[in-house]
Amino acid sequence: MKKLLTAFLCSILFTATAHASTTLESVNVYLRVLNGAGTLTGYGGVGSYTALTATGGTAGTTEDCSTGVTKTTCQNFETATTGYDNGETWTPVAAGGCAYNPVYATTPGRGTQSFLLTNSTGANQCFTEHTYASASTHGFFARIRVNSVAGSARVIDMWDTGYANEVMSLTWGGNDWGIHQGTASATTTSNTYSTATWWYVWVYLTTGSGANGTMNFYASATSTKPGSPTLSITTGSTTTNPVATDMASSTTVSTVEYDQIMESTSDIGSVAP
Repeated sequence: MKKLLTAFLCSILFTATAHASTTLESVNVYLRVLNGAGTLTGYGGVGSYTALTATGGTAGTTEDCSTGVTKTTCQNFETATTGYDNGETWTPVAAGGCAYNPVYATTPGRGTQSFLLTNSTGANQCFTEHTYASASTHGFFARIRVNSVAGSARVIDMWDTGYANEVMSLTWGGNDWGIHQGTASATTTSNTYSTATWWYVWVYLTTGSGANGTMNFYASATSTKPGSPTLSITTGSTTTNPVATDMASSTTVSTVEYDQIMESTSDIGSVAP
């Protein structure tokens, strides 16, 4: 019976879809990659124990600071005592009722620290910003957790040179998201985006020439980007490019957390967990 079981197990063909930097191990089995794009090294056979490493694959890699498209911003808030990492400068605005904590460790979205923005009075707009070179296309990703908000608040703003125009804004209120590009806007109506929950959000916008700017917004409970936009704008009125992104609160009492912020001149895909 033992010999029969062994023969049966050794006749099974195991298949694996290759993803970058995935390590597979095999004990007394044949293993091969059948996705047409991966490369398998360290092939293991019957009676052997060999570490197998698959690289490539049609699924590609998930985005992180050093993978995917080139980043103009990549902020994880993981530096001890100061929070900000990757050599980036984020500038907070000191105003009454505004508090900024880049080493918030109570409920981080990823790693051990996140950024907490508190607007305790609603007397002022609170924001901290990062600047980058102008481009007519802009991809954005962040983990955002709205812990509390009185009504509705802006949570992300993008501005052009000299703050002459607000290129886009992302708002949250009533358990729904809203997007704005110039005078065009769209809002979810599902009322399912609960507070005190980490949400993964993506934005990809293009500058138009008057009423043809575009903006796609994606929201998910996981790091996998949805296949279709949650919200879209095709008539955006902004004609100038963003050069600064704010983690922001309008004049609204609120507490909002941010983590794993990435920006690019290209669309950003699914992100690393």
